[in-house]
Amino acid sequence: MSKMTDHFARVRKNCVMVVRRQYDIYTKPRKWDKYEPVSTLELLSGVEFPHSDYRNDVHNYLDPILSSNSPHKLPWRLRASLQAVRDEPGLITLRVAERSCLGAIERSAGGDEPMLRETLKLVEDASERIAVWLAAVGCQRAAARCAGLCLEYWRERNITTYPDIITYGLMRSMIDYIGASTNKTNARKVEYIPESRHFQLALTEGALRGLVHILGVVQEGIEAGPHDKHDPDEDEAPLPPVDLADLSQLDDDRAGIVRDPPKPKAPATRELERAVIAAPPPVAPGLVVVWD
Repeated sequence: MSKMTDHFARVRKNCVMVVRRQYDIYTKPRKWDKYEPVSTLELLSGVEFPHSDYRNDVHNYLDPILSSNSPHKLPWRLRASLQAVRDEPGLITLRVAERSCLGAIERSAGGDEPMLRETLKLVEDASERIAVWLAAVGCQRAAARCAGLCLEYWRERNITTYPDIITYGLMRSMIDYIGASTNKTNARKVEYIPESRHFQLALTEGALRGLVHILGVVQEGIEAGPHDKHDPDEDEAPLPPVDLADLSQLDDDRAGIVRDPPKPKAPATRELERAVIAAPPPVAPGLVVVWD
């Protein structure tokens, strides 16, 4: 083992130990703190909505923005759409508000309706917050956007050292949002039911383990370089075993064996088959000499 490899092994061991010492942070629901506002980044990484209901977060987030004491001057169309969300949060009002945020950002960048820098940051964050709410009610497009946001924020973090809960949570949420973006259920026809974000993310454990295994094995092989048959230190890797146990779990009857069972044979046909099987094997003919 080279010095560099040994160094990385020690660093990895230390990081694993830090995670084990904070075990509950990585394995228990990440509750919201009623005394501290929850950031959009924290929600994207898996922090729970207040009482697991996004509608509670709507009021906690929008009330200060729409207050008469707010220092931010919002365009009137955007303000009206956010008020509609606060008054009646739902799929339609959320989609309208998200489009209003994105439109206000575009108009500000074009100089039509310029906003102060801090207000612009607020509107950008609001558009992302609304996407999180939309994903919670089953909007596929919003789930795809949230997956992209998780990846974007993950790239901005230091991923070569200790994996803090935010960095780890962003990857878990990204996998979950990708899966939600492929859900064919019509969000308009499904009633919203508050659900713990922790339990939603727990369903991604299998996919995460598979992803880590595949990427880790292949990356390790690439970094090790091509196999040298003449290197005595490298043993010939055996072929992976074939596990046939899973075949019994297959429900897909592609051959039609169950759908089209064989037809019963006639009695005469069965008797003929038994006679053929019971008959002695034929004897090869002897040598025959033919004279001219």
